[in-house]
Amino acid sequence: MGKEELFIPLEKDDFMTADIRKNIETEVDKYNAMQGTESHDKMNIEVFTIANISRGLYMPNEFARAMGILLFARVGREATRMPWRAISYDAFESGDLEICRELVIRSIKESSKSDVANGNKAFIPLSQESADDNVADIMGMITDELGELPDEDYEELLDDFGALLVQWRALEVPKCQDKDAYELVYELVQRCYEHKAYRTATRLSGLLYVADERKKKPNLAKTNLLMGKIMYELGYMEVAKRCFMFADEDTKGKCWKDVPEKYRILLEQETKLEITEEVLEKQKFIDDGIASGKFKGYTLKECRKYRAGELEIEFPDTKKQEKERNKIVEKALKAYEKHSDGDASEKLKGIDEAFKVFTEEPEAYEQAAYLYFMKANIYLDEDDLENAYDCIKKAYKCKNGNINGMVLLTFAIILSKMGRFNEANIYIFRTFILFGEEFIADKLGEGALEAIEDYL
Repeated sequence: MGKEELFIPLEKDDFMTADIRKNIETEVDKYNAMQGTESHDKMNIEVFTIANISRGLYMPNEFARAMGILLFARVGREATRMPWRAISYDAFESGDLEICRELVIRSIKESSKSDVANGNKAFIPLSQESADDNVADIMGMITDELGELPDEDYEELLDDFGALLVQWRALEVPKCQDKDAYELVYELVQRCYEHKAYRTATRLSGLLYVADERKKKPNLAKTNLLMGKIMYELGYMEVAKRCFMFADEDTKGKCWKDVPEKYRILLEQETKLEITEEVLEKQKFIDDGIASGKFKGYTLKECRKYRAGELEIEFPDTKKQEKERNKIVEKALKAYEKHSDGDASEKLKGIDEAFKVFTEEPEAYEQAAYLYFMKANIYLDEDDLENAYDCIKKAYKCKNGNINGMVLLTFAIILSKMGRFNEANIYIFRTFILFGEEFIADKLGEGALEAIEDYL
């Protein structure tokens, strides 16, 4: 199911940078002015508004996710549908389809008929089918966030996450209804926090709140305390303070045992929502170079009218764009085929000729992963591990390269030959989680899982 087909008519605000920033800053100022003067409900609605606008930021949309966490902390005890809707959109945009599905199932249960008609209807198919299990590949998220680590750290990652992820993978859909779901997700988020993979932890935040809410005895204080620590480390002090404040209230101050003092004293400090230059840089606002172009050139007011059905907007012909892209890919592969029967140097020449055909960065094309993969294998056959490693890294960074089974396994083989065995085991484990034992055995032989069998 394609992204365009599923997402319309949900709120996807690809507005220009100045529009987004101005609107967010206006709403943030309103929120800060409300503190101590306005009702709880009005502040909740203001946070929801900020979350909606901030989804116009180019992913990864950390600020929008932070606003979703603030919503959960503020209204989680009231079973409102606002947080589920806000953060499910964000999960979809991030490509976290497994997380999105769990949130959508929860959101649909809380939605009125008008809500379904105006948005959630487009998500209903996702709630009824299987989706890529992003949670099971959490180690992929962590290594993408933290970058290359010392080899011993990869062994620690497997020790900390391996068994938990196998248990998560075994749960039936919807997973958050399982009695063990909350403790599993909590442990995953806690270990992300311990490894300082704070952004990965926020991607699981909606899932954690959903699993908590579905327990017979929810423990929102425990959830808020953990998410508060993560928000603190990311610099969202107002969000962290609210999480801590509600955890403190719910436990009558008993939640602070063995918690670092720096978190508790935040309760005594004044905080406000801030859109700092550092936060803006993290968000990677849409610009001319990376904008999808869907709403580009239209004002915030015009886009809201479009969503309300009051204005027609002509979007780029995505099918035409896809056809053009496919023609380029076909031309690139033909350029390679002219040299495919030659020796290693001739094949490398063919691949380089293919790359010249692409009109965008090769990473934008899923097929580029295949070309980099072939190039890596040519170097691997020549025992040129340095160039093989460089090429497989590029294949991994291509569109969907990080969930391509052959790319992951080749990454593992190259790392093993380089003596980076613990890192190689991470890629074997990820391949097992995503594709299963038979896939690995078919490609590498029966003994390929021995290195990670302690975690299975």
